[in-house]
Amino acid sequence: MIQKRLGVVDVFFEELSYNRNYLLGFFLLHVMEIGVICCAYKISISKQVVYDENGHPDLKSVSRQKDSPSHSFDATSEKQKRKELKKGMLIVSFHRSTQQFHHDALNALSEFMKTSPVKVLIKNSKDLRDVEPHKLVILFVDFNNRNIILENEDTEIGSLRNDTTKVFLSLKCDVFVVYCKDKGSQDLPPNNLYNPTLQSIEEHPVLSELKRNNRVLTINDKFHPRQVELLKKSCQQL
Repeated sequence: MIQKRLGVVDVFFEELSYNRNYLLGFFLLHVMEIGVICCAYKISISKQVVYDENGHPDLKSVSRQKDSPSHSFDATSEKQKRKELKKGMLIVSFHRSTQQFHHDALNALSEFMKTSPVKVLIKNSKDLRDVEPHKLVILFVDFNNRNIILENEDTEIGSLRNDTTKVFLSLKCDVFVVYCKDKGSQDLPPNNLYNPTLQSIEEHPVLSELKRNNRVLTINDKFHPRQVELLKKSCQQL
């Protein structure tokens, strides 16, 4: 009898041990699933961070992007296509703090003042929708630590500079993108319009297309002679 009871007790503890191991395994599996989900989320967020002109995460831009409708670019493009393309030059800046610097750099061109350029600040998609397109558009992009000239659509939440460039190109504007305050552009070789170490100029689809047409310029604080001649020629065609 005693042996029989001991046998029952042994079976009971074996089942208890089995169930305990099963529950422990089940718990660990779910902990691992939660860990994988959290890691994937963090990686996704890290790829989608927008950076300001100093290369720091711009949380305000992230918030604005989340509130933006997915069809914002298409809506902007359609609205702009209904506008008449104006003669003259449009100077685009994306940060108020450096807007005057952009104007001063262009003031070195004698032809620049003759065109009576329109100067605009584009901080969001609404600004882009409201701006009047012109035949010649010069977009100034300020130096940032990651050397993001135009955003990559696959890895960035913000795409204002890229969208702005694409909208004006779709309107058949003559678009220049000028990346400024780049120290590597201080002493460019005479025939170079841009700093060749900036890989995004070759890799970004919009920039690479502009580069083929000599429409990407990089400067530190002033334009180089060949860049000046190219801009003068475009001004004279207005």
